[in-house]
Amino acid sequence: MPTRRAGPESRNLLVYFLLSIGIGVLISVLVSGGDLSFQTFAVGAFVGAVVFPCSYLFGALIEPWCQRFPKGLASALLAVAYALGGTVGSVLGLAVGRTLILGVPFALPSASGLGIIPIITAILALAVALPARAYEALKARLSDSIERLKAAEYAEKELELARAIQQRLLPPASLTGAGFAVAARNIPAHHVGGDFYDVFRLEDGKLGLAVADVAGKGMGAALIMATAKAVVPLLAAGRGPAEALAALNAKLRRELSRREFVALAYGIYDAASGVLTLANAGLPEPYLLRPGAPPRPLASAGPRFPLGVKANVAYENLSVTLAPKDRVLFLSDGLPEAPGANGEPLGYAALEALLDLSAARSADEAAELVLSRVTAAASGPLDDDATVLLLERTTPVIGA
Repeated sequence: MPTRRAGPESRNLLVYFLLSIGIGVLISVLVSGGDLSFQTFAVGAFVGAVVFPCSYLFGALIEPWCQRFPKGLASALLAVAYALGGTVGSVLGLAVGRTLILGVPFALPSASGLGIIPIITAILALAVALPARAYEALKARLSDSIERLKAAEYAEKELELARAIQQRLLPPASLTGAGFAVAARNIPAHHVGGDFYDVFRLEDGKLGLAVADVAGKGMGAALIMATAKAVVPLLAAGRGPAEALAALNAKLRRELSRREFVALAYGIYDAASGVLTLANAGLPEPYLLRPGAPPRPLASAGPRFPLGVKANVAYENLSVTLAPKDRVLFLSDGLPEAPGANGEPLGYAALEALLDLSAARSADEAAELVLSRVTAAASGPLDDDATVLLLERTTPVIGA
């Protein structure tokens, strides 16, 4: 951390110190009945030079203690401290100044000679030392605020960078091939999120599709998301969806803490036959969107525990054959849990009412339509990350 330069603070204190000397000289002349002799000037200057550091020191010592009180009381106590410091400075200044300048023996002023001291104390403490200390305190607070703003700006830039990196980890939002079209959208609730999707080719030419939701939000969830996304294609190689989820569950079970888990739906699509085989570990059920038919949830049998929650989970596969123009919508729970008009979650029934996508001419239009309808139905910004991945079969069934 860079250290603060003392130059400006030292110059400000010097100005107040010289002002204190000037006021001391003025009071000395007034008290002496207008005597403009060197001795009058010198004694007044000396008293002013002693009063300021004494008042400032008393205030600096008591200020941290005053901060525990309400603002008005703290200011009053601080003024009293400056007045006491000024009184001590006046007594010492008069005693030492007379000895050094007038040559009289050193002696503290008598009670009868203290009449002028409260005036000197009040003027110097309240007109010089108190504003000086208040100015320095205000300047320190402003400096701290500037440092905090700089730190917040730096953190903002770091989050923007993290978001850009995270978005680059995701595959293209649109992908087409012989027999299929895929469109995906990901909207983090914060700068970075825990949702992700993936689309990848398997060794046998089939297509792997995954949508996942990591527990939590922010940077921690984003780091788990990056880890999970990196291993899904590796563990999917040579395995069916249920087997892949079981292998991923075993890995995450060892690596995640008790409060961390990943909900994930994974499917394998065979474009040649139109067969989609999927398994689900805690994510909302994907929907089969068939023209002229209501949305049909594709519910996998067997346990649905999110990955990392329980050991040795036997996930099960579900297979469905897609006809031309059939679509399957994978989604995270940020959509059904979007805040509704009454403040309650939107819910699955309301979500299903929004899934008539027959007007969408392409998978891209359909994915955009889902998000735009959910956003319009929500009463405010989405509280959670939202991800959709839509698979559409684009070729006729062979032999039909």
